[in-house]
Amino acid sequence: MSKMHESTARIEISSDAAEIYYLALKPEEGLLPGGRSSAQVILAGDRLMIWIEARDTTALRAAVNSFIRWCIAVMRCVGEVVGVGRK
Repeated sequence: MSKMHESTARIEISSDAAEIYYLALKPEEGLLPGGRSSAQVILAGDRLMIWIEARDTTALRAAVNSFIRWCIAVMRCVGEVVGVGRK
């Protein structure tokens, strides 16, 4: 049996934004495409935590990169919505 590789990403943001990130990323939770990695998304107060496990470093890197990109997409969407509200 091969060793599981693990990574934890912790994002600390305001409570309102943490819930937005959580709701946006929660559907991505569970076994990820390819079946070699899984993720858990946790909201604890104003802290969003993403726990990723993978069978190998390639799958781990892919999963971490995917969640980083999704976080960036959420950040941009929130920025656009806030920007529209200021106009």
